[in-house]
Amino acid sequence: MVQIKEEFIKGAIENNVQKKTASEIFDLILDFADYGFNKSHGVAYSVLAFYTAYLKTHYPLEFLATSMECRKDDETELQQLANECRKMKTSLRAPDVNESMMGFTVKVL
Repeated sequence: MVQIKEEFIKGAIENNVQKKTASEIFDLILDFADYGFNKSHGVAYSVLAFYTAYLKTHYPLEFLATSMECRKDDETELQQLANECRKMKTSLRAPDVNESMMGFTVKVL
C-alpha cells in the first residue's frame, strides 16, 4: 500500500481533491488495510468454528464420517479423528466387503 501512495495522491489531485485531503484519506485506507483484513478473517473463522461445533455436537456421527472422508489421504489426521471417535464413545468399524460403501459412512445399529 505504501508503494502506491504517491500514485493515489496524484490521481486524487487530478480529480480535484486537495493534496492534504488525499493524504488523509490514504492514511485512513492504510490503517484499515492493516486491521480490516485481519478482522474480516477473524469473523469468518469464528463463524466457521461455531458451525463446526454445532455440527459436532448435534450430528456427531455425520460430522466424524464427513471429517474422515475429507481427510482420508492424510494418515495422521485419520488417526486423530479415530482417537476422537473413541473419546466420543463412537465405534469405528473396519471395512467389510459385504457391507462397506466407498467412503466413510454412518451406520446406526
